[in-house]
Amino acid sequence: MKLGIRLLILVLVAALPIFALQVQSLLRDRAERKAAIAEQALSLARLAAAQQDQFIEGARYLLGAAAKLPEVQNRDPAGCRARMVELVELARARLRATLEDA
Repeated sequence: MKLGIRLLILVLVAALPIFALQVQSLLRDRAERKAAIAEQALSLARLAAAQQDQFIEGARYLLGAAAKLPEVQNRDPAGCRARMVELVELARARLRATLEDA
């Protein structure tokens, strides 16, 4: 075998561990990124669930309070409609104030 070919084979054999380490490092980095993305997705899902729980609790509180309104107690549809319009306007005003403060 020619000397040039032998040297080429020697260099390739010597470089093989370096390539293997590089591939191993890339695979490890990829696995770490995948784990970080999965953890972030889980964290976002937990945050969304907590916000949904707060929304449900707020709705429950609102319905409990609405059930005690005289318009509801007296089963007055027109009065209920007027009161709900009033409450919606108050909620919009509160939302606007909250957004302006942010």
